Amino acid sequence: MNRNLKRNFVGIFLIIFSLTLLSTGCDKEDEERIVVMNVSPELVWIGVRPPGHYTDSVEVMECVIEDTNEILYLHENAIEGFEYIAGFQYKIRVKIINLENPPADGYTQRYELLEIISKDKKHKFNS
Repeated sequence: MNRNLKRNFVGIFLIIFSLTLLSTGCDKEDEERIVVMNVSPELVWIGVRPPGHYTDSVEVMECVIEDTNEILYLHENAIEGFEYIAGFQYKIRVKIINLENPPADGYTQRYELLEIISKDKKHKFNS
């Protein structure tokens, strides 16, 4: 009986230890990632999510993450260290950090500029 109890204790300990290693091993990867974004040369209008009125809208940068084609709509000041100037197409390297306790009415991630890869002037064509 004593031997079975010891074996069960060791088994439970190994399971808990393995789960702890697995969860801590994924934490850093889940907390942040580095991506390359293409930022639109002009701000785009998007609707405001609730509780805003359905006719409300805001101007934001349209950012497309390379490799995944994920589209983010970010306020012009959302990327720390990045000064957006309309009329330029940007390619930037950004660190995206998941916030543990994001504000209820704000972003769930923090964005930090690491590098401006390119900044190309785009001309408007009037029809």
